[in-house]
Formats: sequence, structure tokens, C-alpha cells
Amino acid sequence: RRIRKSKIQYFYILANNIFEKYEVVAVENLAFQEMKERTNYAKIIAKESYSTFLKVLMEVARKKGKRVTTIPKWFPSSKVCSYCGRKNENLKIYDKEWYCPHCFRKLDRDKNAAENIRRKAYEMIKKEI
Repeated sequence: RRIRKSKIQYFYILANNIFEKYEVVAVENLAFQEMKERTNYAKIIAKESYSTFLKVLMEVARKKGKRVTTIPKWFPSSKVCSYCGRKNENLKIYDKEWYCPHCFRKLDRDKNAAENIRRKAYEMIKKEI
């Protein structure tokens, strides 16, 4: 119980720090149930506190008048090249770096996904305005 409480306190500190810097935060709506069933990472995913952190993030955003934009869970954030926009169907879950087969750029999977999420969030917000 003490560890859980301390983790949640850390989430509040982290969320407050994020919203001191940013007005809008974009997050992926990950399909954890499907990930648990389809991968051998079930124990790791089950222990993760992503959903708890998202709840804290949204609560802090609401209190501070900020915004959390959720990207649809089936958006292929890590499979789309952030330079040319083409999708790499051959990307495997363990590929951390990959070369775009169309524009031949070397991509870091996480950084590429972050850029695609940023663009998708901007596009979603722009449609609402």
C-alpha cells in the first residue's frame, strides 16, 4: 500500500511538472488487453501503471484548465515514417530502429512514434476549432 501511495504521489508531481510546461498533452489510447493476449509481455504490461498515470494526468489537466488529447488506439504511430508518411507493414515489435523502405531514413521507433502522435493530436485539435 505504501509503495502504491508513493507511486501515485510521484504521478501527481510528474503531471504538475508536465502542465507547468505544456498546455496540451497527447497520449496514446493503448489496447492493453489485446497486448496482454498477443505478446509475451503480459506480466510487464499488467504491472504497469499507465492507466493510473492517465487518470492522474487528466485530473491535474482539468484542475489547471489544460488539455489531454487521446490518440485512437489503432493509430499506427510507430509504423508510419514521420518524414514521408508511408507505413511500414513489416515492422516487428522488437524493432527499435528501422529504415523507411520509401525514403530510406533511419528512425528511432519511440521518437518516430512521438512525432506522429504530436502531429495527430494537432490535426485532431485543429478539426475541433
